[in-house]
Amino acid sequence: MSSKKIGVGVIGTGMAAKPHALALNDLRDIIDVKAIFSRNKDKCHSFANNYNFETANSIQEISENNSIDMVILITPPNQRLELIKEFSKAGKHILMEKPIERSTKQAEEIVKICEKDNVMLGIVFQHRFRESSVKLKKLIEKKISILG
Repeated sequence: MSSKKIGVGVIGTGMAAKPHALALNDLRDIIDVKAIFSRNKDKCHSFANNYNFETANSIQEISENNSIDMVILITPPNQRLELIKEFSKAGKHILMEKPIERSTKQAEEIVKICEKDNVMLGIVFQHRFRESSVKLKKLIEKKISILG
């Protein structure tokens, strides 16, 4: 097994970005966040500084960076199609927040683009840090320790 870390680029610093940043920092043994990009430069730099990430000046800088294996899109669904085209064409695997898109037609187009370029596409909804999820995790761990 290779010891090379997975190079990651992140697009977006909105409300869903914090749980991703926390998870990425927890995975620093296997993931190397190479760049964060947001249209809002001040917010991007603040976010990057807060989580000890580097920033990129453009989408193209991330798509052309050979050390980036995958991107995480934390953008509104209606802003993703052009990003998907750019990153898929560059061979970057893509993980993004749900929903894929606003319409089934556009969602299907995204899937077809990734299939054509042989790029893995994953969809996620970050909720593991919500109070109810944390409580459930503690209950499961307690039950396991009682049974084990």
